[in-house]
Amino acid sequence: ALQISGGFLTNVSYQDHTANLTFKNRLDLLSQVFVSTDTASKQGISYIGSEWNPADLTWDILTKATHGANYSTVDCYTNPEIHYDSWLQWKTNLAAENITVQGFFPYGTNYVQALKSIAELTDSAIYGEADNRLYFLRNLTGVVSYSAVLSLSDVMKVSTTGDAYDMCNKYSVP
Repeated sequence: ALQISGGFLTNVSYQDHTANLTFKNRLDLLSQVFVSTDTASKQGISYIGSEWNPADLTWDILTKATHGANYSTVDCYTNPEIHYDSWLQWKTNLAAENITVQGFFPYGTNYVQALKSIAELTDSAIYGEADNRLYFLRNLTGVVSYSAVLSLSDVMKVSTTGDAYDMCNKYSVP
C-alpha cells in the first residue's frame, strides 16, 4: 500500500472519470486550535524568564496537557503526532548552535501562528508529512540539499496548495 496523505477526508468529488479527495492534515487542524486554553483570564502563555531551546519550547506547547493541542508525550519514533526523530535532531542542531529563545503567546494565538514564529526565528521548517505527523528540519540550504528522482510512472497526478494557515492537500486519482 502506498500512503500519499494523512489526515481527515473532508470532501470527495468525481467528474470526468477523476476522483478528487480533499484532506485536512495536522497543520490545518492546528490552525483552528489556540495555544492558550485559558478563556477566563485570557493572559496567554509565557516562556519569559529563562532561556529555552526552541525545540523544547515547541515540545512543551504541543504536549502540555494544559495547552490546546495536548499531543502525545511519547519520546520515541512511535509518537503518533510528532516525528520524534526529526524533532530530536532539530533539538540537537539548535543546541549545538547555542540557539535559545524566550517567548510569549498571547491568548488567541493559534498553533500554526506559534509554529510559524518559531520556524522563522530558528530558520527552520516545521511541516506535516504523508504520515500526518509534524516534522522539524533546520539548515534547509546547508551542505546537504534535498533531491529525489521520480519517473512518470511514479506519479499519476498530484496537485498541492497551501500556506502557513491552511495546509490542505488535494489529490486526483484517475
